[in-house]
Amino acid sequence: MPTSTMARTSLIARRRKSGKLRLVSMPTIVLGRRVQRPTLSGQMLSALSNWEIDDDGKEVLPGKPADHEILRGTKKNPAPHCCSKAYSSAFLRNCPKSTRVVEYIHLSELIYPEYKYEYSRTNLYLAGEVAHQFNCAIFSKHMPQGCEDFRVPWKYAIGFLTIFDVDGDWRKEYMRRLGFDVPTRRAWLVFWKWMEQFGEQESMERYIKLALLSLAQVQYQKRDLNNRPSNYRARLLVNFYTDHNFVYLYEAVFPWKNISFILRKGEPGPASVWPIVQRRKIPFNEVHGFQDVLVNELQPEGLNRANRQSLRTKC
Repeated sequence: MPTSTMARTSLIARRRKSGKLRLVSMPTIVLGRRVQRPTLSGQMLSALSNWEIDDDGKEVLPGKPADHEILRGTKKNPAPHCCSKAYSSAFLRNCPKSTRVVEYIHLSELIYPEYKYEYSRTNLYLAGEVAHQFNCAIFSKHMPQGCEDFRVPWKYAIGFLTIFDVDGDWRKEYMRRLGFDVPTRRAWLVFWKWMEQFGEQESMERYIKLALLSLAQVQYQKRDLNNRPSNYRARLLVNFYTDHNFVYLYEAVFPWKNISFILRKGEPGPASVWPIVQRRKIPFNEVHGFQDVLVNELQPEGLNRANRQSLRTKC
């Protein structure tokens, strides 16, 4: 635990070569009180996840239907480009009980070259410690040609989180999938006990909000110190195991002061204003066209694509 220090000056007697004493001023260090950080609690987690979720009402049209089935390729005869993308789309839509590694590999296939995979998890920092670790993959934005804004890769980063809402309460499946990653320390137990006090739906929504906050913390930590944005737009793709019709895009804008205060002080500031989360449905219909629809929805306004041509390639 860091300690605060206070410098004082004191008079110290030193003997001259002539034998006489002289007084010199020397700094002395006096240890002060230890810096007291707040303790992680359920009240803190509730305050940080008590925001509204609003459906923006925008109707996202499904992708263009194809005139053929998905073709499976081989090593010698690879599948057409559109079928390769459609296979990854179908995998995410059906969401089999696979490892999260396989899931973000398929998502990487869909959003490349616009986005590049960076991390497999995000941490939520509260009260000077990791309050929770999300199985949330992070992708940074590819800088388009001619762009000189070095904030782009992390300013427009996205996260990807799968919620396995099966077999009753989603939290039981969530616990099972954490496996050996489950820590036994107090912070994790506080987080789990906090989630148990809410119903299944509310706990799920609060969990997604905190995942958004953890993504915003990553964006803040990766900022360009010479070109800092005033706000951080966290965007999270959430794929629900039981929903084969839509993938959901959650967005929230965080002022940098709110994120900085949490990282420095360990708790939200008294004047913190939390955003309204915007939620949008992206249809899985027509898996051949889903990739183009997804990339269009993730494309920041006013920013060119990594490649100028459309990513939809015909067979």
